[in-house]
Amino acid sequence: MAILNTLYAGQGVSSSGGTITGDLTISGDLTVTGSSTYSYTEAMSGTGTAKANFDILTLTNEVNAADMDGTETSVLFNQYYYDASTPAVETAARITAGTENDWTSVANTRDAYLAFATTVNGAAPSEAMRIDSNGYVGIGETGPGSLLDMKTTSAASYPLTIRGDIDNDGGYT
Repeated sequence: MAILNTLYAGQGVSSSGGTITGDLTISGDLTVTGSSTYSYTEAMSGTGTAKANFDILTLTNEVNAADMDGTETSVLFNQYYYDASTPAVETAARITAGTENDWTSVANTRDAYLAFATTVNGAAPSEAMRIDSNGYVGIGETGPGSLLDMKTTSAASYPLTIRGDIDNDGGYT
């Protein structure tokens, strides 16, 4: 499907300038080439199988190059901010899947990480946590070296706080 000028794709669905309004049902594959931005406010749903994974959304970065380490595919979360005269959208957070090395057809070259980025004081999202291909979790650390690797740059804070009551066995409850 190509949207050129105005598209009428059924009752209650129209497009002008690349914006689709109304209900649109797509049966089969939809391929979008180029840069696209989607705004979706309804729930995505489908019927899977009990006790099995159901991939409701697949995102594919189709770049193909010899140097692939650091290639990423992300979901970007935006949020309106309130301003009585001119409300606007700003980036709030990002979840990224990225390649740890140069991927090839050889399975052991295809290691990936999952990164979570958040914004502070309206700045661009910066990585706050990463899970690497070994299952290591880094908080404030992009290259975790153990199951849980926490790093802070603030001398006034500790990287870990445990709160709770100590039980009779010396554990926390």
